[in-house]
Amino acid sequence: MARRRVIGVVSQKGGVGKSTLCQLIAREAAAQGKQAKILDFDVKQMTSVDWVRERLERDLEPPVEAEPTKNVGKSLKQNRGYDIIVLDGAPGSPKRTAELVPECDIIILPTGASKADLVPTIALARRIAQMSHEAEGPLFALCRILTAAEAAEARATIGAAGFMTLDGELIERPATGRRRISAAAPARPRFPRSTPRPGRSPAPSSTG
Repeated sequence: MARRRVIGVVSQKGGVGKSTLCQLIAREAAAQGKQAKILDFDVKQMTSVDWVRERLERDLEPPVEAEPTKNVGKSLKQNRGYDIIVLDGAPGSPKRTAELVPECDIIILPTGASKADLVPTIALARRIAQMSHEAEGPLFALCRILTAAEAAEARATIGAAGFMTLDGELIERPATGRRRISAAAPARPRFPRSTPRPGRSPAPSSTG
């Protein structure tokens, strides 16, 4: 039996594509035949829980599960039968982030390309790097990207801070001026790719 993998997706602020990234990771794992579940720690918004509910209402495949929670230790003990657990961390909660980090096999920090997104995310990465944990990362994931130029600039900024960025980007495609998240999690976004670039860590694998 393959070892369960716990992927933590955390951010200092909302609106950077954190829950969308969690949903894509869980869906791709499920599409590969894995039992995947999202633990949603943002119990006020419950974006990932609502996404799963919408999928169930529309009978979408592959099946993905989600539940709201505040207690990471208890929830992980109760969900031992899954191949992939994705932790959708609550934004703006350093204490909660510190609780999630030791439980993770991989830590991913989603960020936009703007200075307003990069500065707090790099600060969070530095705090995580100082914590005691055995997880891979923190690794950055570029989300809500509009152009290749801003992606390249963001990668350079992250690299200069001493951190690695996963290959690919979650592309922002505004619809009538607003971002729309499809319950079907369309495959158009290019995050993550499985083939690493030289000198960069590979994207997280859902193969356990």
